[in-house]
Amino acid sequence: MPYTTAEQVRNYLFTNAPLSRRQLNQPVIIDSNEPIPFFGGSIKPGSLTVKSIRTRSLQRVRITAGSTVVFANAPVVPDSVVAANDSSLGTIYAESIDYLIDYAAGTFSLVAGGAIAAGAALTLWFQSYSVYAEGSDYSVNAERGEIRRLLSGDIVPGETVYLDYTPEYVSATEQVIAFAVTAANGVIERAVDPSGQFEADPVLGIAATYRALEIICRAAASRDLSYLPGQDRSARVWIQLAGEYATRADNLLTSFRPPVTPMSSPTLS
Repeated sequence: MPYTTAEQVRNYLFTNAPLSRRQLNQPVIIDSNEPIPFFGGSIKPGSLTVKSIRTRSLQRVRITAGSTVVFANAPVVPDSVVAANDSSLGTIYAESIDYLIDYAAGTFSLVAGGAIAAGAALTLWFQSYSVYAEGSDYSVNAERGEIRRLLSGDIVPGETVYLDYTPEYVSATEQVIAFAVTAANGVIERAVDPSGQFEADPVLGIAATYRALEIICRAAASRDLSYLPGQDRSARVWIQLAGEYATRADNLLTSFRPPVTPMSSPTLS
């Protein structure tokens, strides 16, 4: 009988929570038909958009300037937008000074105090991405942050695609939990219960759970340092939490370890 289980460990773990910032335009080269990791953790299910530049030609639309105007039905290539008062480019306006572009949503909005008046007629030139379809062009493993090219799809081997997605802070994947539980049970057995005499003791179960949580926290710290730029502070929190779980486990295991008998003083004969 194991000291702890995955179900017991999950009770201490946080639920998945999206990060505050969505990742945009991450380039990935599809150089294999095998799963390709693009993020070292979980992403929000359904949040992945896979796109590619399949044409260099520009599209042109006529819009009426307003607070938020949708001008494209697909994500727009960054820095590809030109806004002018007419198709002859009589007056060219400046992005971030006169207007703002949401490239992921394909929207145009005015900047207060800029040179474009609300209701003005404008001509926009822009370049759109081609968007691939999940299930026909690619598959995604949201828990592992992996993408895989489907042989029947339109993604060309060796092509560079651009990914938009929302990362999740997930305490641990099922794979990490399973490893931590196995490792923790093994450590407890070897350290204080090699004969199995305390196997059913609930205190050892709690100690094993804390040891598994320590392993998970250290793995989370490594993940944040490796895959999330600027997350040093987050990694330090995980390390601190791992230390606290390790201390709790050690305190519970103290009563199961035999006392250390000091060496006796030498006697003269």
